[in-house]
Amino acid sequence: INAEYMGDNVTTMLLVVPVTIRLCKVLDLEPQFLLIAEVVFSNIGGTATPIGDPPNVIIFTSKKIKPYGVSFMEFTVHMALGIVFCLVTSVPLMRQLIRRQLAEAEHRNSRVAALKHEIKTWTKVCRRLADDEQKQVKEMLQLKVAQLREELMRVSADGTTAGPP
Repeated sequence: INAEYMGDNVTTMLLVVPVTIRLCKVLDLEPQFLLIAEVVFSNIGGTATPIGDPPNVIIFTSKKIKPYGVSFMEFTVHMALGIVFCLVTSVPLMRQLIRRQLAEAEHRNSRVAALKHEIKTWTKVCRRLADDEQKQVKEMLQLKVAQLREELMRVSADGTTAGPP
């Protein structure tokens, strides 16, 4: 997200963080890594320009710098090497952190979906078993459904917001 045009990086974070948290809730993700990435890249973007960070504003408007006639673009060009270095080191690290989190969330969600499907299937089968001779099979299936529900609760408690099947 590059929202630096809205102001400095603090303002950007104040506007973007609530949206990120809401999206993470909808997507059933933990927002920590995404928020860390947003803060890091907002700081990198803010450092690139004279108006992106409060210290840069102070430096750019300093009486000691004004006589040299440093323009907005010259300031940005002088900051470019440091910004490129920060981007080259930060992007792979943030990608790795976020990719790992997405893979874990996908695995959890697929396991929860599989458990819900299995519970639904066995519950349907149990409802159809009504005869006395099928009572033992029905009891076994009900036990299986109870075990699956326990596992679903355990998996759900590990980080998803899945509800009952």
